[in-house]
Amino acid sequence: MGEEKTRQVFGEYISVYDFLQSVADGSTVRLYYENRIPELELVNYNLNEDMERLLEEAELDESQEEKAGAGVFP
Repeated sequence: MGEEKTRQVFGEYISVYDFLQSVADGSTVRLYYENRIPELELVNYNLNEDMERLLEEAELDESQEEKAGAGVFP
């Protein structure tokens, strides 16, 4: 549908240079993708306590604390 509309507006293509042709003539190199999931490690074992302390120091009301993420870390 989109390509047909483009031709209606702009007319027929003057030239078509596709991806495979660009790889064949060397102007584009192949892209290889390796799916990897990084291993995550919690480095702050006192995260909940630190969050509580920071929230107390900020002197937020209950609504503000909820928005800040209080109690998000089980």
